[in-house]
Amino acid sequence: MKLGDALRPERIEVPLRATGPEGAWLALHARVGGEGEPEAVLDHAPSPRSRIRIVRSGVGVSAALGISPEPLAVPEDEHEEGESGTGPRVLLLVRVEPGRRGAEGLPERVGQVLARPEVESRLLTASCPEDVMGVTELLLAELVRPLRVGDAYTSLPYRIYPDTPLPEVVGLMARRALSAVPVVDRELQVLGVISAGDALKEAIQAGGGEPARMGHLTARDVMSRSVMCVTEEEELTDAARTMVHREMDQLPVVREGQVVGFLTRDAVLRALFGDEGSPST
Repeated sequence: MKLGDALRPERIEVPLRATGPEGAWLALHARVGGEGEPEAVLDHAPSPRSRIRIVRSGVGVSAALGISPEPLAVPEDEHEEGESGTGPRVLLLVRVEPGRRGAEGLPERVGQVLARPEVESRLLTASCPEDVMGVTELLLAELVRPLRVGDAYTSLPYRIYPDTPLPEVVGLMARRALSAVPVVDRELQVLGVISAGDALKEAIQAGGGEPARMGHLTARDVMSRSVMCVTEEEELTDAARTMVHREMDQLPVVREGQVVGFLTRDAVLRALFGDEGSPST
């Protein structure tokens, strides 16, 4: 999500009339529908002339921005090191719902853009909300980063090799309630995948449920060699679309060609639509 998705002209105060930063923050908090005094989670000063405040409340993500015609007086005990006593003029308030994933590092990401001399200069000379909405670089600043596969997959503490006997594979899947296991070589490169359905089918056909009668089979005999993998850096929504379109329950996750875990449909649902605290690596 970009800043332009959360900031609207009616949430921009130019000029911002306030006697100090706290009065200005209250005015901006009201612009995003907040009531009472906001509980600031984090304040960030990308430059002496700009401030960012993150507030955890409400639903969704919204933003308000104000530009004061004069520096807002800051109490002496709140001055940043090296400041001369003048206060900020550009204030950006971002309200983020509690538990929203992907908002980590938000102040720094937006602050890097806000502190650019060309961006700050255009904001300081803005005379109306339309001028602010014309600062494209700021509107494209990333508020909430897209969730990645690395935010949701489950790491694997075990490996299956091609010559692993099928009874061992079945026993492992049964004990750990696994829906799939990767088959790798000695360098941990993915060779195939064994799903619970494939393992059960082969076990029943070969041994009728008796391990001794399927001992001649190995992981190599059962695994599917057509394997689609994803990396930790791929966007989670893209991986989810792949799973839906190809009717896949899980995808192996690889790092530099080596399998590190599985992404399952349950994990995707929890990460995209559940509370903060979904499974992680």
